[in-house]
Amino acid sequence: DALILDADADTTISAPTDDQIDIEIAGADDFQFIANNFKVLAGSNIAFATDSIAYFGDGNNLQIKSDGTNSFITESGGSGNLRIQGQTIRLEKSDGEIMLEATNDAGVDIRHNNIKKLETTATGIDITGAFTATAASTITTADNTNTLSLISTDADASVGPNLVLYRNSSSPEVDDQVGNIAFNAENDADQLVEYFTVKTLISDETDGTEDGHMQFTVKTAGADKKRLDLKPNEAVFNDDSLDIDFRVESNGNANMFKVDGGNDRVGVGTGTPAKLVHIVGAADNGLLEALQLDNTDHASTETGQAVAINLRLSQAGTMRDGGRITVGKDDDWDDAAATDSHMTFKTMASNTLTERMKIASDGVISAGDPT
Repeated sequence: DALILDADADTTISAPTDDQIDIEIAGADDFQFIANNFKVLAGSNIAFATDSIAYFGDGNNLQIKSDGTNSFITESGGSGNLRIQGQTIRLEKSDGEIMLEATNDAGVDIRHNNIKKLETTATGIDITGAFTATAASTITTADNTNTLSLISTDADASVGPNLVLYRNSSSPEVDDQVGNIAFNAENDADQLVEYFTVKTLISDETDGTEDGHMQFTVKTAGADKKRLDLKPNEAVFNDDSLDIDFRVESNGNANMFKVDGGNDRVGVGTGTPAKLVHIVGAADNGLLEALQLDNTDHASTETGQAVAINLRLSQAGTMRDGGRITVGKDDDWDDAAATDSHMTFKTMASNTLTERMKIASDGVISAGDPT
């Protein structure tokens, strides 16, 4: 029998079978109790008023409520976790658009406007689009793989990929460091050492006359020493005056050009220059042409073009010519038949370079003052 609760007998409480109680409202089964189980039947609901809370657990740890605008699912126990379990878990908008999706034994992807932007994979994460970090970041690998790769798949002729170091200062000043690339490793005392550094600075921040400055620094005997200094008005090698050499190797000569830093000498073709400038070469049973001076000026009928080697001495700290060897034209050199030349030798006499010997184009040698 049913317990009738209203006048038209369509709201009742009944026990149709053993261990079952049905609640019928307006002629429809809405709720049912069956042995430690309460069912809300199809078409029925449980409604909570604004700010009413549904509690779960002996300590009311899980709470579900709405404040009329926002909805809350809360784990309030303080020490427990809020666990949402399933083969695939999605966070969706009210219209079904996916915002986050986590798939069992696969990836987790985060979306923007239903477009996947970040996805976890078996080897890390994949990012679609740009990302911005506002704090120092570290990438660590345990092997010798490329730690960071910048790849551009653009097919046009413009530059790419690009790496930009941007010092976004509102008050730039001279000698502000614009960027620094450091190559670090440990020493045998397990200490971090900066072995090589590329540093850039501002030399002039004035609009329209900006100048930059770049330095290459190498750890040498435990100290940072500048090896190459690129300034606005010069490029300096070994600005810290170390006992190091500068060597240029050609296709066939390991010492095509050598600056001997320890002995303050320059060698061409030799790694051990014996003099301030030392030129070494080999001409098999022939003439070794080691030095050439060109005067490229030419005009028809002119005969004044010449080349000279000046030999200078110090006069109370001021360098003055002490002698000169000159080769000059005797003809205008307009054609092969008019290519006579002479050579003169001059020394300083009474503060004036004076000709002492001349070899004419015909081989005649004259000595002494030609006047």
